[in-house]
This record gives sequence, structure tokens and C-alpha cells, in this order.
Amino acid sequence: MAAPMTITIQNLNGTWTLDKGLSNETDPMLKLLGVPWVLRKAFSAVTLHVHISEYTTTDPMTRKALVNIEFVQSAIGGGLAGTTEKRTLNWQMNHHKDYIFGAVQGWSRFIGCSTDIDGSILPDLDLQTNVENNASVARFLQAKTDPDGTIAGGFLVEEPEASHFGNGLGLWLHTFERSVNSGWTLEQVWGFELIGGQRYFTRRMVIVNSAGQYEMGFSSGIITCSRSFTRSYVKLLSLTCNLTAIMTGTTVVAFDLYGTLLSTESIVKQLEKHFSHAKAQSISALWRRYQLEYTWRLNSMDRYEDFSIVTFNSLQHALADNGEQLSDDDIEQLMAAYDSLSTFTDVTPTLTKVAADPSLEAVIFSNGTKIMVSNSVLRSKDLSPHASAFKDLVTVDEIQRYKPSRATYQHLATQMGKAPTQMSKIWLISGNPFDIVGARSTGMQAIWVDRANTGWNDAAAPDLRPTAIVHNLEHIVEEIRARI
Repeated sequence: MAAPMTITIQNLNGTWTLDKGLSNETDPMLKLLGVPWVLRKAFSAVTLHVHISEYTTTDPMTRKALVNIEFVQSAIGGGLAGTTEKRTLNWQMNHHKDYIFGAVQGWSRFIGCSTDIDGSILPDLDLQTNVENNASVARFLQAKTDPDGTIAGGFLVEEPEASHFGNGLGLWLHTFERSVNSGWTLEQVWGFELIGGQRYFTRRMVIVNSAGQYEMGFSSGIITCSRSFTRSYVKLLSLTCNLTAIMTGTTVVAFDLYGTLLSTESIVKQLEKHFSHAKAQSISALWRRYQLEYTWRLNSMDRYEDFSIVTFNSLQHALADNGEQLSDDDIEQLMAAYDSLSTFTDVTPTLTKVAADPSLEAVIFSNGTKIMVSNSVLRSKDLSPHASAFKDLVTVDEIQRYKPSRATYQHLATQMGKAPTQMSKIWLISGNPFDIVGARSTGMQAIWVDRANTGWNDAAAPDLRPTAIVHNLEHIVEEIRARI
């Protein structure tokens, strides 16, 4: 099948099968790489599968987000063993070694776009390959021509999910590899192209041996709907499969993250490194208050800043209200601490119970960006062991509206494969009253988690009340079962 629009260069998660009918013959390229004849014959006989896991980590030195891609390659038939490789997209040297290609040095990164002399948009490629006809190699890698020199249709120009990648007009993946022992090089540009009117994931590559001989070719992959992820948290980052099929016959349970699963009050400990306990509590409370207030104000003004920027700006406001300042390094550490918040004590037993119930499909539904939320889940020592309980991650940054805008809950329903008439089939679990009211306004079911036992006092829309109220998160399963 062609690649759905939910699969992008920033979300390649899933299992891919090499489509030999849409790819160049591998034997000439493998021969140039010095692969023995017997292995080349084995390659020609196998069906090649590559499981891709794309996820983010944090650079321990700079505290910046790093995108990583892990490949687990397997082959059916031909007697070939599988291989595994991991790349970090920071254009720093990675080392890899396997039984086919030996020791290899590799560099990988995202690249943005440039404008050709004819006005067309193409990858902004800094060619690493060194051959006599570099210009034609570059044109091929940029999808301006095909291997035989004929004019190609070009890569699809698709806007990246975050503006800090490239210049916002397009995004591709660029890799360069060099054999330590044999001296060959392999340069690739990954993207999406239209083939026969359908969108396919393609990898254009040029291989050069130590004598300067080279071959150009491209491969096309077919995405398969696989949920056998090698890392449980990849489920949080991907929309690989058709969720309509996944959710059939189950009840969708959408957990809010901040203030429901993760306690924003746990940031107080980090603030206490700089301030007294009382002041740390004051700053933490104001930080959360302004964080929410800013999202509501942005909604009212039809403006959008992603949640990480909102979080940064609200921290600055909270510090100023307390007459305090912190250095840039201290601010950065506090922002990083927001990625490792503690859970409430009732979260672990609840998620254990939800994961054991096949009739419930749990997802996270958050105001945060995908990177911010996935990092929060992965770096929380309490929550990360339960990451596999969540079948998906839905964030509002895809529509650039914040809760409680009706559009956010409708977006959740769309991602879950629910029609507007099926809103009542989705259950929101939240400790935030504004979130409960927003969900109920669209016809969703909603359980308010009233851990403080204060009772329901929200009067913004008196007719909109929770479907149920619990004082311990564990009770949500019983409440849902009693109503379905």
C-alpha cells in the first residue's frame, strides 16, 4: 500500500517491506560495495523487511532534543540473518558494524529546502559524494532526474511538523556512510514521491567504490500495519496503523497528561534548589496557572504558540511575579525537569488495570507537543514502565488549538476513527475541570479526577457536568464498565 499522510519523514515508525517492482535492482550496487556473490544471490531471493523506530532523546550536554532512528532489518527466505542499526540525526559520526558491510562510519541529519533555477523546491543538499560527475549525482539525489538521466517528478514538498526543522517548506533525511576497511561511500536522501499517482516513501542513493566507480538507484518501501514495536514507547510517537481498525469493538479512554497522570507540583523540588520551600511552591503554582491562562488567551485571539514556548513564557512570568530571576542555564534545567515529572500515586495501579482489560484502548490526549509529551512519558521514572499501556499519542499541536476548544476534542475523535455522531464512545479522564467541560460540550463522556475531594464547583457552563467523579484514578475502570 502507498504511504498514508500520517506517515511523514518525522514519523516513519512501522514495518516497511521493500517493493522490488518499484525499486532498482540491488545486485549492481551490492557488487560495487564488494558484497560476495553468494550474499548477493541471497539478497535477490529474500523479501526484505525493515522495522523503523523514530524517537527523541535529550542530549546530556546541551539538553536539546535529538531525533534517533533505529532500523531492525529482517529477511524472509534466502537464509540471511537480520541486522540492527541506530542513527542520531545530529550530523555527528556514528559507528556501526555488521556481518555484511563490516565497520561503517555514518552521519545523518534532517535537511530543509532550496529553490532551483526553475523555481521548483528541492532538498538543500550539501553533497558529500566525490565523483567526476558530481552535478548529475546531486540532481539525482534531489529527485530532479532518475538514474538513467530522464527528468523525474521530484520529491513531494511537505511541511515539517515543527518550524525549527529546515525553513518550513519541506523536510528530507540526508545520510552519508563510509566503509572503514573498503573505502566505499553511500549517500542517501529520503523523502516521499508520487509513483503511479500514489505517495510512496523512497530512498535515493549513490554508491561509490574506492576506485571512483559509482551506481545510482532508489528503493521504495511499502508500509505495513504493524504493532509489534521493538520499544514500547514507539507506540506513543506513531500513527502507523489505521486506528479505525485498531479501535473496533473497544472503548477509547483518553488520558490527559499534565495534572492528571503527571503532577506539575513535583517541579517544586527542582525550584527548591534556588528558592525557599514557600517561594518554590508559589512559583510552581503560578507557573501552572499562567501556563493554562496563556493557552486560553491564545485560543481567544486565534493565535498559537507551541506548548513548550507557552511553558517557557509562563515560567518567566511566574518568576517575575515573585521578584526573582534565574540564569539561562537554570531556566534550561527547569524546562528539562518538566520532562521528568512524577506521577500521582494512583497512576501505576490504574494503568496496570487498564492494560489488562482488552476492551479498553488507552491513549494520551494532551496540550503538549509530541516531542514534549513523549519526552515527559519516557523520562518519568514512574510513568515510563507503563508506556506500553498507551496505544497512541494525540496532541493539539497538529491543529494549533488548545483545550477546551471544541476543535481539539473533534481532532481526538478523528484520530480515533470516530464520526461526529460517535463522540459519546470516547471517555476523557482529566483532573482539570476546564477539560471536562470542554469534552462534555462535544458530547464526549468525561470522568473528573477529584483527588482533593473538593466537589464539583465549576460554573462556566452549569449544564455541563462530568459523567462521573472519582477521588482515586483506579476507580475509572469500574465507572466506565458500569456505563458501557
